[in-house]
Amino acid sequence: MGLSCFFTCPETIESHRLGILGQFQDGFCDWLINQQYSASTIYNYIPHITRLSCFLRDLSLEDIEAINASHIEAYFNQRFPPHYLKSAGYAYRCFLVYLKTLDIDLITPEQPLYQALIEQYRQWCQHYKGLSPQTIHLRCQYLIKFIEVFGANNFQDRLSLITPKQVQSTFLAFSKDKGVSWRRSMAATLKSFFQFCYKEGLTKQLISAAIPGIRTYRLATIPKGISEKEAKILLASVDRTTCVGKRNYALLIMLYYYGIRGAQIRALTLQDIDWQQETLYFSPIKSGNSIRVPLFEDVGNALLDYIRHARVKTDHKEVFLTATAPYHPLYRSSNIGSIVSDQLRKTKLDVPSKGSHLFRHGFATRMVNKGYSLKAIADVLGHKCIQTTQQYSKVDFISLSQVPLEFPM
Repeated sequence: MGLSCFFTCPETIESHRLGILGQFQDGFCDWLINQQYSASTIYNYIPHITRLSCFLRDLSLEDIEAINASHIEAYFNQRFPPHYLKSAGYAYRCFLVYLKTLDIDLITPEQPLYQALIEQYRQWCQHYKGLSPQTIHLRCQYLIKFIEVFGANNFQDRLSLITPKQVQSTFLAFSKDKGVSWRRSMAATLKSFFQFCYKEGLTKQLISAAIPGIRTYRLATIPKGISEKEAKILLASVDRTTCVGKRNYALLIMLYYYGIRGAQIRALTLQDIDWQQETLYFSPIKSGNSIRVPLFEDVGNALLDYIRHARVKTDHKEVFLTATAPYHPLYRSSNIGSIVSDQLRKTKLDVPSKGSHLFRHGFATRMVNKGYSLKAIADVLGHKCIQTTQQYSKVDFISLSQVPLEFPM
């Protein structure tokens, strides 16, 4: 196994074992194989690590523990062509992941000084606020953005001196060109963070009270979804001859037929598909209800085509996986949205938004236009509260036209 799986020349194999990192090359090769990297990728990555290993050897480094960040920076600061530098970076980051499986930290990146504070806030959100991991992750990301704008140098040491006016002015200046949703998320993050700081004694004042509220009005807008005609054009545009196309088509047709959230598609497992009863089960998301729906023929055929001919063999139970190695479920909330937006870009359709919710709004609008009650729509969409579904009553233009306001005389 190891290097001999890909290289036949003894001299070539021995050359890849040179230098400080050479001792890990056989194991790295086996790990890449187990992670289902393609042969071309392995042929590319191994020489990159060999060149780095020889570069470190020429610096008279004899032990892996002697390697520091300056040595790695010196290697990557050489005058490499852009395409080579990008490929070398991929190989190095992959090699670091492999070394971590051996409990070896080749280079421990210097973390920002405020990282410990972020971790304390993360633990507080988890244990005292009971927030979901996804919400905690998003809040930490927003907090990091704010800290970097406010001034990251010695941020934790300056916390006790920060005034409500400073926080408020920074927030207003930073968010003036942002959308309502972004401002609401940042405001919620800052309120929560400064509550944490006050309770932990890091600030003397309750700064959270200075964060302005972002007022929004329930049902103030009309849901904008993709039309049935546009959805069919989008589905027809997918190249189903490729593995990526088979996955994307199965994913998109489920959005079209069921109007489910992208998170529910990401969470769908092989066990959730009942082939005998011809049903699909979608787990509850955002405190909603679980959904069990019929497995339509078009959806079933698309899923079978993907699972049999495009989905790699893996221990992961989730249906939809990444298209490139290392193969894993679509963990990020942006994964589904990116697939939708990329396909929309190819078709050049002029639609009101680019995310997966476009299909959800379109699905609900079709149900309204076909005369389904709000209760029926709420059950299909998994809404626990009927008020959430009421926004779709505004797209029933036929019914609304029958209740015009009286014209003043």
